[in-house]
Amino acid sequence: MGDRQHLGDYVLASGVFVLVGLLGIIVAGDPNFLDFLQRLLAPGDARSVVRLFSDACLYVFYLFFFVTFVSSYLRPNIRARRIVQAYLLAEIFGSLLAVRSLKMVLGRARPGAGIGDGFHGFAWRPDLHAFPSGHTVDVWICAFFAGLLLPYRSLRWLAIGLAILVSLTRLMMNVHWPSDVLVGALIGAVISLAVRRYWLLPRWEGAAAAASSSTIAMPPR
Repeated sequence: MGDRQHLGDYVLASGVFVLVGLLGIIVAGDPNFLDFLQRLLAPGDARSVVRLFSDACLYVFYLFFFVTFVSSYLRPNIRARRIVQAYLLAEIFGSLLAVRSLKMVLGRARPGAGIGDGFHGFAWRPDLHAFPSGHTVDVWICAFFAGLLLPYRSLRWLAIGLAILVSLTRLMMNVHWPSDVLVGALIGAVISLAVRRYWLLPRWEGAAAAASSSTIAMPPR
């Protein structure tokens, strides 16, 4: 029940986040929407604190997955171990392959670069690696798989809330355009759901079937 509930909550939250961002971009355009959000969120002189929060949230998630993975061997828990493995697989496809490839191939300038929001093609320069937001992809993947491990709905919503806040910090720090963050959230959500559907669930179902057949095959005592 908890997994299904979390799946529904996660899809709802990520869907609303992407829809609101898309509407803002359509109505105002990336630069104007970014300016509006920065004035609304008003980081001001607190940008260093915002950066610390943005990075610290990810490290908290990393520590959580590491501790869970180690404990799944110390006190055998196949389900938790599979979830962490699925998380690592999603990170490889999302944060590593998809994000790094798109950043280098598209070469979009960051807002702070001062050269507009255009795409400049293949680039190694960090100031041309705005699209998509790697932090956003990362944190939405973290939020999904952490939610599969957390026992209470309130904690699962906390993980989703942190994903939303970290996404917004990338705008407050002036390192991404709204569309960078929007696409980052979409990539993170789609890859998380795909890994769950095509990698994690088959293993759970296979383990359940094996356990069932083993029980049936046991001779009566």
